[in-house]
Amino acid sequence: DVTRAAVRHLHAGGVRLGAGTDWIFPPWALHWELEELVASGLSPVEALRAATSEAAQILGIDGLGRIAEGFIADIVLLDTNPLEDIRNTQRIWRVIKGGWVFDPEELRPAATSNEN
Repeated sequence: DVTRAAVRHLHAGGVRLGAGTDWIFPPWALHWELEELVASGLSPVEALRAATSEAAQILGIDGLGRIAEGFIADIVLLDTNPLEDIRNTQRIWRVIKGGWVFDPEELRPAATSNEN
């Protein structure tokens, strides 16, 4: 795959890689991007950094993308370790945003039935 080879080449050359999506893409697009970065040769931790601290640094935003004292963070808590399999980023247990804890199951729309 040409795209994966290009990413692999850029990464090997020391180019900073950032991952992220904007309002155009569906919410799961970042998970796909992380998978593609790993398939291109980044380790899972490198892919996660590309979506957090590296992305913030590339955008010139200090204080985002990492968890440390004095920093503000929204946090996604997972059921399983994404360092073992990057697809585990989709196994979301809880989200902490703005100090509020959310259960993703409670946020999903209820299944609808076509029965009348």
